[in-house]
Amino acid sequence: MPPEPPSLPMWLDLANERLWCSDQALALRPKTFALLRYLVAHPGQLLTKAALLEALWPETMVSEVVLAVRIRELRQVLGDSAQAPRFIETVHRLGFRFIGHLPTVCSAALHTSALAPPLLLAGRERELDVLHGALATALTGVRQLLFVTGEAGLGKTTLVEAFLTALKAYGPLWIGHGQCLDHYGAGEAYLPVLEALGRLCRGPGGKEVVALLEQHAPTWLVQMPGLVQADDLETLQRRSAGATQDRMLCELAEALELLTACQPLLLVLEDLHWSDLSTLDVLAVLARRREPARLLLLGTYRLPDVLQRGHPLHTVHHELQRHGQCTGLPLPVLSETAVTAYLTTRFPGACLPAGLARLVHQRTEGHPLFMVTAVEDWVRRGWLVPADGGWTLRGELAAFASTVPESLRQMLEQQLERLSPMEQRVLEVGSVAGDHLLGRRRGGGPGARGGRGRGLVRRLGTASAVAGGVWRAGLA
Repeated sequence: MPPEPPSLPMWLDLANERLWCSDQALALRPKTFALLRYLVAHPGQLLTKAALLEALWPETMVSEVVLAVRIRELRQVLGDSAQAPRFIETVHRLGFRFIGHLPTVCSAALHTSALAPPLLLAGRERELDVLHGALATALTGVRQLLFVTGEAGLGKTTLVEAFLTALKAYGPLWIGHGQCLDHYGAGEAYLPVLEALGRLCRGPGGKEVVALLEQHAPTWLVQMPGLVQADDLETLQRRSAGATQDRMLCELAEALELLTACQPLLLVLEDLHWSDLSTLDVLAVLARRREPARLLLLGTYRLPDVLQRGHPLHTVHHELQRHGQCTGLPLPVLSETAVTAYLTTRFPGACLPAGLARLVHQRTEGHPLFMVTAVEDWVRRGWLVPADGGWTLRGELAAFASTVPESLRQMLEQQLERLSPMEQRVLEVGSVAGDHLLGRRRGGGPGARGGRGRGLVRRLGTASAVAGGVWRAGLA
């Protein structure tokens, strides 16, 4: 079955090498993004396989299979198909042609784009303070590992990006950003770490990073052949021959310590619930070393996904935290006060009913993604409209309470399909019996009773968070 096309607008952020769908960044490997960027830059043109291989993998022997894999990844994330293409058309035996429309924006214009509302951060002041505190500690030479956790849509990426935009006050920093991907088979070892190192090497001062890796971590630099000359690559390959995993981990740890002696380093690794085991080894080694380092490791992951999959990240996090070698920062749902703050910022000058914030909070239970999706659906329906320099509400609140946005409905259906029949039955009963069955107090996490229900909520995440409201609204 071909992938479903996204129901929200998409565009390219070239400065940050990201593909966005509404306010969500879609995961793409660096080479896959580079391929998309090249296709978008040549709309309507037949790009032969040979031309694409030469443009994206210069001076590197790569088979057409690698290109086919990248094309398949793009089609998956774009909701495209080879049989009925909307973006990438296959020209039999020759190559590909980009036939869609994908707007390109610069990072500075992202928040003011007419394609989507601005990315707003409400109710996360405490979490931002924790992040700034961790960085301040790291600047003293005490390394920090901090995990931002929460189910999908709670705003982990938005929180991290808000933190990154406020770093100028700290002076020069190395910043490396890596992203884990959901693989159907075995994932590439160290994928997010290599992506972060690659961005460091290509960013400001990158030549210094490349030189340091060449001297102290050749087993890592050799895995990024595009950063070195052909002759140097052969030398690196000889030096790295027969390298063990322990050697690689030791080289990286020592190289990063040397790097932070010159300038503090922030490494951001997102979506660790999809991480490979080798990446977890990197986190554990860097967290456990006692040598001073001005290093902040910031990882994000979805706890429900980790628990459902039995991913070892949960054990790694627990062990490191038990020994005081990492900090967990779980994101709660938003309070009604935070929802009010969001609406006030999203609709400046609006004369909104006093009960609107409470309605939004009750319908979404303070879930940020659901809140934004519902509010923007009301804007698209013409229920919230600009008027006289502000915003005004058209219609009765009762009508607002009876709708479920189609994009939200589809996302919840996908969440529910992943559950076992027993878990689906519990949610169905819970939608009738209410929060007490699941051991939850409205507006604030697990209650004091219902241990089995609390465990189920912890594993189900998003689906259980909206079972009472959305299921009753007709999702089932």
